[in-house]
Amino acid sequence: MRNFFNQKLLIVLYAGIVAFLSVVIFYRIQEADYVMRLNNSNLSNQSYQIQMKKGTKVSELLERITKSEELEDAQIHFQDRHNSHRIYFYGQGKFSIPPMTSGSFFSTSDFTSAVETAVVGKDWEKELYQPKDQAYLKQDGQYIPVVGVMGSKYKSQLDKQVFISMSSQRAQNTAASAYRIIIDTATKQPVKSATLQKILGAQKVKKLFNTKLITKKDSWVALHSQQALQLVGIVVMALFEILFWIMVSRKDVFTKKFITLNRDRILFHQLALFSFLNGLGLVLGTMLGIFKFSFTTYTSLLMFLGGLYIVLLAAFGIIFAVILDKKKKEE
Repeated sequence: MRNFFNQKLLIVLYAGIVAFLSVVIFYRIQEADYVMRLNNSNLSNQSYQIQMKKGTKVSELLERITKSEELEDAQIHFQDRHNSHRIYFYGQGKFSIPPMTSGSFFSTSDFTSAVETAVVGKDWEKELYQPKDQAYLKQDGQYIPVVGVMGSKYKSQLDKQVFISMSSQRAQNTAASAYRIIIDTATKQPVKSATLQKILGAQKVKKLFNTKLITKKDSWVALHSQQALQLVGIVVMALFEILFWIMVSRKDVFTKKFITLNRDRILFHQLALFSFLNGLGLVLGTMLGIFKFSFTTYTSLLMFLGGLYIVLLAAFGIIFAVILDKKKKEE
């Protein structure tokens, strides 16, 4: 009895380790995604590069954006063509705010003001001019008030970025063609490129990032090759549970006494016990991992573990049935 208990406890422990390692891998994926987003100026994968028709002013583009219900939540980056670290920023509604080490990010009032303000990456802190309580950033011979400093515990390109609020004066006096324009729609239902082109009257709209799973060099698998291989290893590791179960069950199940019983009855009993113990281990390991690591979303992790559980049960049922049939023929 004690031997039976110890064997089943090992199955729970093994499944728990598989689940915990899965949590660790998905946490690393989340970290990698987070750093990639920071490297891309905090833009999401719902971002589009916009090319406006010749002669269009920035103010005309912003007017079309503010009038559109589909773009009520959006951030627009006007990237300086001569300085990749300088971005003129415009936002409306709810838009993603980068991590801040001090101060605050732009408010909507900053985009209606004639006075520009700046939010800088933490690498710029030593370059700021601060005579009293207010820090200033010197750009093109002008001193711009700094309202906040961006940064996180991860080193990224965001640390080198300078965001300057798109003032009403600059918008009226500058052609849209002077910038590389990126719009990030933060709505729950992503705006399609054709819809965006129609709303903005743009000459060309294209997706900024590739979101395909496997193809192309900037696909998910290409960007997370190490974690993808680790997940494959987790699947292989999990399948070894079946081999372990067969080894510990050999003395009890694959005997003349049991083989002569109803095949389906034996298979159902073993599958039910395996699914319970394996499921218990996966749940405990996942809970331990989630308690230790913080996630912004659990969807991908839970989908992976749920899929892994189903694959395990299916593989167990097939392999065990084949072995039972083979043993019965031998008898």
